[in-house]
Amino acid sequence: MARRRLTDLGVQAIRPKDKYFEEVDGASGLRLAVFPSGAKSFLTRYRRPVTKEPAKLTLGRYGPVSLAEARVRHAEALRLLAQGTDPGEAKRRERADAEQAEADRAGDTIEHQVKLHLERQSRKVTESTWRQARLALEGDAVGAWRGRLVSEIKRRDVVALVEKIAGSRGPVAGNRAFQHLRKFFNALLERDVISVSPVHGVKKPAAEHARERVLGPGEIRELWLALDRVSGPAAAAVKVLLLTGARRSEVSGMRRSELGDDVWTLPPLRVKNRRSHSVPLSDQVKELLARQPALPGGDFVFSHDGSRPIDDFSRLKRAVDAIVKFEAQWCWHDLRRTAASGMQKLGVRVEVIERTLNHRSGAYRGVAGVYQIDAMDEARRDALQRWGDFVEHAVKGEAAPGKIVTLRR
Repeated sequence: MARRRLTDLGVQAIRPKDKYFEEVDGASGLRLAVFPSGAKSFLTRYRRPVTKEPAKLTLGRYGPVSLAEARVRHAEALRLLAQGTDPGEAKRRERADAEQAEADRAGDTIEHQVKLHLERQSRKVTESTWRQARLALEGDAVGAWRGRLVSEIKRRDVVALVEKIAGSRGPVAGNRAFQHLRKFFNALLERDVISVSPVHGVKKPAAEHARERVLGPGEIRELWLALDRVSGPAAAAVKVLLLTGARRSEVSGMRRSELGDDVWTLPPLRVKNRRSHSVPLSDQVKELLARQPALPGGDFVFSHDGSRPIDDFSRLKRAVDAIVKFEAQWCWHDLRRTAASGMQKLGVRVEVIERTLNHRSGAYRGVAGVYQIDAMDEARRDALQRWGDFVEHAVKGEAAPGKIVTLRR
């Protein structure tokens, strides 16, 4: 009895039975599998070209796959068989290639590559730099380009993002985001993830001019007294900033395990240039540190619970600004410049100041920085003590007659 040709109406009319069965298309040999549940699927039965073992190739479920599409897939399977190719193996290879392509795509998305980059950077840069990179990349870049491949990011995308950041958070924030984007895409270029960096040829959104703000003795006194009024661990940390000239992230993250009797030793991971750095402690700093309670939650000196460093400098700045009204704008980093300028006015040699602030430029740039490596411990200790004495004198000397200002509190 001749097999009948399957039609759409015929396929729809076939009713399930108690057991699985197959209907065969008389024209092509295409099979329709009918399950007791009522589900129907198309398949091709064949013998493997080499072993001649019977095999089955599923072509798709009826509904999502039409009868016409099933005929095309069946014909393609027969064509591969005629060429000596196992269509089942070909389908498995095709699926594996598609899965690999999807995995490669997922691995090259902006969010995945940013995650990998930040993980690598966490072992190379200071915590404050890492947080800044995370804001620019995880917050801004991923937020704008989620789901896109890094190779799809164009120069105009970078320009639009950087300009948006500069417009909403200010030109300096735009510049910082630009720097982190450039570093991120250059790293992808080095790793052969992309062939061209979309940051190449893009200019930072604003020109920056080096600040020259230095606090005078009267301003030092006003700031110190304002910090006394505000009090708290952040206020004490700012005093240490002024007395040591250290960076804010270094002071805020100070640990008791880094402190000796008269020296503070920062490990490489806590230093911008990734080199261990020691800071001789003046009498004024030692007394300030002695005032900080050892909290049971952890090792941090300037902390609210000991488990994590302070991060409320913005709140402190607003509180201080509400008390003091300097004629010129100022920021926390000006304290580092004030310390450097103050020591220079006290007659400290430039190379000693630079080594004290761990700032390798000027006298220590290039060859000089390679060969002049003695730590200058005594010279640096003397410089910081002279600066501490100057600050103490500035605070006490500017006090109103008859009024004693206690510096060490």
